[in-house]
Amino acid sequence: MLTTLMSTVRDRTAWGLGASWSALLALALTTAVGFDCQAASVTLVGPLALQGAGFGNVDAVLTLKPQGNADTATGSVDRPAPEVNDVLTGDAEEDKSRTFSAGELAVAGIGADNFYMVFNINEPGAGTTVELDDFSLIFRDGSGNVLPFSPIMFDGPMELDQVGGGTGGAGWLFKINLMGESFFDNASNRVGLSVSAINMVAGGPEVFFFTPVPEPSSIVLAATGLAAGLLWVLRRRRG
Repeated sequence: MLTTLMSTVRDRTAWGLGASWSALLALALTTAVGFDCQAASVTLVGPLALQGAGFGNVDAVLTLKPQGNADTATGSVDRPAPEVNDVLTGDAEEDKSRTFSAGELAVAGIGADNFYMVFNINEPGAGTTVELDDFSLIFRDGSGNVLPFSPIMFDGPMELDQVGGGTGGAGWLFKINLMGESFFDNASNRVGLSVSAINMVAGGPEVFFFTPVPEPSSIVLAATGLAAGLLWVLRRRRG
C-alpha cells in the first residue's frame, strides 16, 4: 500500500500544476484503502506560503543543520523521564529546537482540532528537492512517561520540493490528527520530534514548527487541487 503511494509522490508531476484530477483521485483511493480512521495519524495537506518569516514567527520544535558537507540531516528533541530538560541528538540545533507542552501550544492558539506542523525546507537555490524519511511525534506526560498513543509516525521516504524561501515563510503542511486522544487535557503533557533522516540536503537548516489552522489571509496553498485528507495519510505505527 505504502509502496504505491510513495511511487506516486516520487513522480513530482503529481504535485505540479499539470497534475490531473484523475491522478489525484487515484492517489486518494489508494490512501483510503486499509486506513483506520480511528487511529492517531498525520495527514499531509500540501505546500503552503505564510506571511512573515524568521524563527521569531514560528514555534520551531526541531531545526536540523547538517555538519560540514554532509548530504543527510538527522536528529531529535525529546524530554524522557527522568530528564528535566530537553535532550537533543544528531544535527538538532540547541537554540532552535525544543519540546512543547500542551499548555504552550494552547497559548499559541493550537488545540486538538487545529494541530498542524510545517516542514520548512531551507536549501540554497530554487527547485531543490529533499527526501524526507521516517519521522515520529513523541507525546509524553509531565513526568516524561510516553502517552499510550505515542508515537505517531510517518513511514518514508518521500521526495518534497522546496517551497519558497526563508525560515518560517513556506513549507509543507501536516495535520496532526489526535482522534480523541487526550494530549491537550493536561497542560503539562509534552511533544517532541524525531527525524530519522532528511536526504539530499545541501546545508539547511531544515525546520519543523507547529502552527494553528492558518488564516485564509496568511496562507496560499499551491494551485494543485490538493485537498486535506486525500493525498497522503501517515499512520501511527503500532507495536
